[in-house]
Amino acid sequence: MTRNWSLRGTAAALAVAAAAFSAPAHADGFYIGLNGGWNWAQNQKVDVGTLGIAGATGTYKAKHDDGYAINGAVGYAWTNGFRTEFEIGYKENQFKTALGVGGMNGRAQVWSAMANVYYDIPVSFPLKPYVGGGLGVANWDVKGGLTNSAIRVNDDTSDIAWQAIAGVSYNINPNWALNLEYRYFETPLGSSSGPKGIRNDYSSQMALIGLRYNFGVQQQAVVEQKVAAPAPAPVKAPRSYLVFFDFDRSDLTPEGTNIVRTAATNAKSGNVTRIEVTGHADRSGSDAYNQRLSQRRAQTVQAELVRDGIPADQIAVFAKGESQPLVPTPDGVREPQNRRVEIVYK
Repeated sequence: MTRNWSLRGTAAALAVAAAAFSAPAHADGFYIGLNGGWNWAQNQKVDVGTLGIAGATGTYKAKHDDGYAINGAVGYAWTNGFRTEFEIGYKENQFKTALGVGGMNGRAQVWSAMANVYYDIPVSFPLKPYVGGGLGVANWDVKGGLTNSAIRVNDDTSDIAWQAIAGVSYNINPNWALNLEYRYFETPLGSSSGPKGIRNDYSSQMALIGLRYNFGVQQQAVVEQKVAAPAPAPVKAPRSYLVFFDFDRSDLTPEGTNIVRTAATNAKSGNVTRIEVTGHADRSGSDAYNQRLSQRRAQTVQAELVRDGIPADQIAVFAKGESQPLVPTPDGVREPQNRRVEIVYK
């Protein structure tokens, strides 16, 4: 058995781990995660000439069957959307290839230790997308041989590894999240196992489903429950109200009735002792007619205030006709905002 640990891979993994865990000051909490699923290992190169098969030369591909992968991780989620974690993973595939002189069978196993960084993309819908990547080391172990032959392969190699990750997450509750993700995993440098004829440059694609439990969210929720919410600031009632009328009418609309009732209620709760009610009209009639119309409108509001519990001797009534328009217009123009009564607390 040949073991070739890559010092470069180990150093790079430790550097990424140190960077991943030197985090900003504001945190969302520690979490643990577990996922597993389908693993499709890419074809491996087999040099038939080094296997010692008489009359056989050339390079062929070792084709893997679909296999499985499982990963466990511990990490930290930050309030800025990033997550950093340390992960241990395992992948396994059976393989067999036609070499023209017989078949090869066996299995490939990969153990990996990775430092990963994720970014949870902020969105408003339930499925939260995320992207990430990792760097670390992997040990690739292959065992197998030619069918009906004494030639066997039993070799393992370790080297630097990296992976790219994309997925979506669904928050079951504040602590638990369900994840569905795709990964591409590779040991890019590779190394030959010499006369055994297997190149240990490994790559695979994975479709995984998993769960993540966040400890920090639960602790934060407990703290938030202990902090009493500040009492809302008192809302001051307005000191004036506007009641609008239909064209050439002095009776209250349903909306106008509600406004007068609100004004009366707030006046009683605020201990108001004097209310001024001033009627107005637009400029679509004669001055004398509009003066009388504004007077009738003011008296209508006064009567409604009395029905709502305001003493009549606390209400002063005025009529301004068309002399004080809210919206200035030429003479003879109908303007809805000028057909009004103003209620003012004094």
